[in-house]
Amino acid sequence: MFEAGLVSLLSSTPALMATLGDRHIYPGGFVPENAVYPCLAYTIITGRDNYTFETKVDTETLVQFDALGPTYESCVLIKDQLRRLLSGFEGTLIDGTHVLGVIHNQDLDLNFDFTRNYRRVAEYRFLYVEPFS
Repeated sequence: MFEAGLVSLLSSTPALMATLGDRHIYPGGFVPENAVYPCLAYTIITGRDNYTFETKVDTETLVQFDALGPTYESCVLIKDQLRRLLSGFEGTLIDGTHVLGVIHNQDLDLNFDFTRNYRRVAEYRFLYVEPFS
């Protein structure tokens, strides 16, 4: 549920989609061989539920975003757009998940990979409450 809401938030952001064009946002950190660059992939690194003695209170999830592009500048642009959107974000996603807050965790520059594209990694920690099913 959270992932569907997150992808909807990303894909409904005009500045980010103007950079990505009709390219996809890929789950699981996997970018297919025939991908057009620049593009964005994400991976759920870790997650945990927080509880009181009576009930589950919220969920904390660390998400890694990989911006891949033919130039370093294209990766930095995607990373900057993610930061403007996500840092300090609070609100309800389209799937009903209520995001209590988002904290930027870290950025990493990685050498380009076998696709000869540059890669910029940004990690964000999300604290949220999912709707009851």
